[in-house]
Amino acid sequence: TADDCRPAAGRLFPGGFLSLVDVPEAVRELRRCVEELGMVGVHVPPSLPVPHPAAPAAFPAIRLPKHVSHPDFHPILAAAEALDVAVGVHGSPGVYLPSGISEQVDTFILAHIFGHRNQMQMALATCVFDGVFDRFPRLRMGFLEAGCGWLPDLVHAFHEHWEKRIRDFDPDTRVAMGEFTRELLRERGGQDG
Repeated sequence: TADDCRPAAGRLFPGGFLSLVDVPEAVRELRRCVEELGMVGVHVPPSLPVPHPAAPAAFPAIRLPKHVSHPDFHPILAAAEALDVAVGVHGSPGVYLPSGISEQVDTFILAHIFGHRNQMQMALATCVFDGVFDRFPRLRMGFLEAGCGWLPDLVHAFHEHWEKRIRDFDPDTRVAMGEFTRELLRERGGQDG
């Protein structure tokens, strides 16, 4: 990828791919991509399939996703933040869908439609609710190849559930959807955060 982009330097910017299977190796590869190959970022899958605790012998047929937000993957995110490079999250039809969903999408088109969109929603939601952006305030992430039509639906779901839960703590709090969305999408770090 880096070699392919060199003839169009300044217009094309290379990005590497990291596997989540071996975290120390992923950190080494991230550093190599940036420091040796001059890449501006990397992309990772939204999750890693892991055995379901109730059926470990049935893996990979029965599995759960270990999300990119999982603490095991924090060294990768910390290295990206320290190197000031972007991390793109990119889904893969069928491969990383947890069992239960994957059995419902038996064609490429269904896996492509529901896989990418749902994987991006889940990846962003877990990063938000697991505190990734609080823990790594200068980390830049993109959630790729699913268009952006899923984002308003996800923001609506965040707002709806926030309104339901805030009543348990402060029943008088009300935040309009527009204000909530602006805060959710506000750039963090730098002078703003």
